[in-house]
Amino acid sequence: NVMLTVGQTINLNYYKMLMNQENNSRDLDEVYSGVYLITALRHILQSSGVFRTVLEISKNSNLG
Repeated sequence: NVMLTVGQTINLNYYKMLMNQENNSRDLDEVYSGVYLITALRHILQSSGVFRTVLEISKNSNLG
């Protein structure tokens, strides 16, 4: 996404690795899911025509 810039926030939904056996659904991981700040990014255009955006992100956390 060429519209992303440093300083913006993104919402990341990270699913738990184990699926819920009862209804075959995936549950969100509450530790890793949430709002992240984009601290750095790189836009890469490869000679094959593939375009990629690599993000470095940081999440606010409380360790107490």
